[in-house]
Amino acid sequence: MKVDLNLLTVFDAVLRTGSVTHAAQLLGLNQSSTSNALQRLRDALGDPLFVRSGNRMIPTPLAAAMAQPIQNALNQVGEALQAARIFDPARSDRTFRIAMNDLGQLRFMPKLMAHARTEAPGITLETVDIDPDLAKQLLADGGIDLVIGPLQDFGAQFHRRRLFSDTLVCVVSAQHPKIRDVLTLEAYLSGVHGAYRPAAASHAFMNRAVEDVFLAHRRERRVAVRLAYTIGLGPIIESSDLIFTLPGGLAARIAKGAQLRVLPTPFSAPKFEISQQWHHRFHRDPGNKWLREAVTNLFLNADPTASN
Repeated sequence: MKVDLNLLTVFDAVLRTGSVTHAAQLLGLNQSSTSNALQRLRDALGDPLFVRSGNRMIPTPLAAAMAQPIQNALNQVGEALQAARIFDPARSDRTFRIAMNDLGQLRFMPKLMAHARTEAPGITLETVDIDPDLAKQLLADGGIDLVIGPLQDFGAQFHRRRLFSDTLVCVVSAQHPKIRDVLTLEAYLSGVHGAYRPAAASHAFMNRAVEDVFLAHRRERRVAVRLAYTIGLGPIIESSDLIFTLPGGLAARIAKGAQLRVLPTPFSAPKFEISQQWHHRFHRDPGNKWLREAVTNLFLNADPTASN
């Protein structure tokens, strides 16, 4: 049986993401093309391959049996192609996929894109916002090249390079009815809060740090709104009486041109590291190495509150 290799890449992407929509995003295809490719493979094999369970596509027994051999074959093909490829940034048309949230895109992409336009004008940089667990898997599989953000070490077989540190601060409206130049612990504990929780959950440990403060003082945190995006965050705070606890770099950006107060936290706020991580399989890949070195040269020991 002859099967188009492209159909196997679609099969693998659906298997790894559990979603035709996410598979299409990962492969840079539209959903219709991805669905059609999956249907062609279903017709060729006479099996549905994936069935819906809740909001995920789960493999049939045949698909589960095929999964590892197909992944191994695709990995071998990818490794063979990369090994035979000499990366010349000035001539390359390679696409690099970097996992980061919208704050990371705001912080990193202007400088990185400007650097790429000068040094590697033919490449494409693509950002994806995905859950850290999926990012870890896709790094190993080659679906993404790099992860940048405030994430914990992914462990064995992964490399991690610290870029810079940040910490938490509190942000309130300049017209807040109770809070002026100083935020006391009692005002913090008794106030009404807003929470910044990006969809990819990369800031989950920061929110845990805040929850620990309330737990230590046996108080319950009142949260009026939870926001997944940075867009509109400044105006929301400016027009409310809410207290937001945010990364210092984000606070500095949204405070520009807005009527906000950025104040130290009334508790000992933990520092956290912004780092880049990649899988050992691509540690010696010339293109991946070029991308990592560009990120390091541009952002090592950067001030998180500085504008690009």
